Amino acid sequence: MENYFTQLGYEVPEISEILFFSDPGIHIDSVRPSVRILMRDSLDRFSSNLLQIPQSLSGQDVITVVELFNQPAATGEQPPFDMSEFKEPIEEAEPSKPDAFEQSALVKNINAAVKKLNLRRSQWILLVAMVVMEIIILMAFIFYIVVSA
Repeated sequence: MENYFTQLGYEVPEISEILFFSDPGIHIDSVRPSVRILMRDSLDRFSSNLLQIPQSLSGQDVITVVELFNQPAATGEQPPFDMSEFKEPIEEAEPSKPDAFEQSALVKNINAAVKKLNLRRSQWILLVAMVVMEIIILMAFIFYIVVSA
């Protein structure tokens, strides 16, 4: 990136590289990292330090950089990286045979939500037990109200 900007004639300010981990359970062993490692619990401290550092780019410089990234061909230079080398080849899938049981949209949505929650079996059992207990408590209250009325 630095070479790309210097070829275009722009002075590159000092860049501070960070590697941010949002998962609080991650463990990192690094003796001398080449980038600053930033954990989730230190994000507020890092962001408050950013406010105290003087700006390295003006508003117009930021707009220029964004335009260079969005339209690299307009400058006559090659983009700093070629994303085509990172694309995975698309394999043509064989046409699937129709199943005897077609899943409805509701079942597909439920399956997608379950995968997104990413809960273990013990967590699902606890969740179902809590829902059952809640239903029992509500039925007990309804019974109490009907009997006492």
